[in-house]
Amino acid sequence: MTKLVGKDASSISQKQFDPQGRYKKVVDAVRKVGSGELGFFRIDLDNTRVEYFIVSVDKKDKRLVGMKAVAIES
Repeated sequence: MTKLVGKDASSISQKQFDPQGRYKKVVDAVRKVGSGELGFFRIDLDNTRVEYFIVSVDKKDKRLVGMKAVAIES
């Protein structure tokens, strides 16, 4: 477990985040604005709500870049 935004986050693979490849454009956009290396994380908020993060580092501007998605899973 890793702490992310004050909560326990699990590191996951790209395949776990997007098993059907539906979010390729989003993943590619984060890769493009960052260093090319990506981290995928999952945070369970409660029994059904989950947050997903895709993050990278913009080395030129020295900042974290990425996206967050909130999902309802059953």
